[in-house]
Amino acid sequence: MKLISVIVPVYNTEKYIEKCVMSILNQTYKNLEIILIDDGSTDNSPQICDSLAEKDNRITVIHQPNGGVSSARNIGLDNTHGDYITFVDSDDYIEPNMIEFLSENIGDTNIAMCGYTSVEENGNLSPQENVTVTDGIISTDTFWNYFYTDTRIYYVTLWAKLYKSHLWNNVRFPLNTLHEDEFAVHQIISQCSKIAVSKKPLYFYLQREGSIMHTQFKTENLNAAEGMLDRCQFFFNKKEYTLAEKALSMAMYSIIKGYGILGESDKIKELYNQFRLMYRKLVFKNTSMKFKYKCGIFALNKQIFIKLKK
Repeated sequence: MKLISVIVPVYNTEKYIEKCVMSILNQTYKNLEIILIDDGSTDNSPQICDSLAEKDNRITVIHQPNGGVSSARNIGLDNTHGDYITFVDSDDYIEPNMIEFLSENIGDTNIAMCGYTSVEENGNLSPQENVTVTDGIISTDTFWNYFYTDTRIYYVTLWAKLYKSHLWNNVRFPLNTLHEDEFAVHQIISQCSKIAVSKKPLYFYLQREGSIMHTQFKTENLNAAEGMLDRCQFFFNKKEYTLAEKALSMAMYSIIKGYGILGESDKIKELYNQFRLMYRKLVFKNTSMKFKYKCGIFALNKQIFIKLKK
């Protein structure tokens, strides 16, 4: 059995961390190394992590000053030894056969993906929103087609996936960043020719009020737009102009959302200028007329675009 590394960033999740880790320890696939990165927690999470490590030698605990989830995941990646890598968030948990299922599905692909179930704090379950995929193997082109037409959480999140470890050799997350997965997905997928996909819901994604993703929209949420602009530049450099235009269109709507909530902030101005720069690079490439028209109006004047959109 190949060694699989499970990376779990931990920050103030004392209510959830034991259930999370036990769901990993109880996997039907046993050859695991579980790396818990305590990111400067101020509750009892560090003690719980250390106690769990004393009970199972597959667990390694790393304590570090608070640096954010990107820093914690980077430390985890720097300390893995497995042939494969998977991520689990410390307030989530997984079905007993998730890792075995993904390891059997990955075959000669580089990534295997499964579905998820959202869990409310009261225990109520709701399945993932509809996605196009059926169990099987898809090409990278098909992945991006689904990515830009389906519910994106299935495709963009780090969890509920098993990666061959070499994919992460030169990929790390930007520090002090929310939506860090937006910066990684294109770098990882670009290394693949085919991907194993399944809707089978084997990951449980907790929807809790205090989590980063469920707090009020703030300037840091604009990191998502930064990730999309980064993806646009990435595809532009590879001369994949259709994917670049889709990334830029998505960045546009992310900027519009931020503008509607935050107004004309310095960060909005910065992102808008980056958008206009990328548009000027792309407009004379092999891109669609719809893109040139729609994003051209936004690049000319965002207020006019928003009025027309309404």
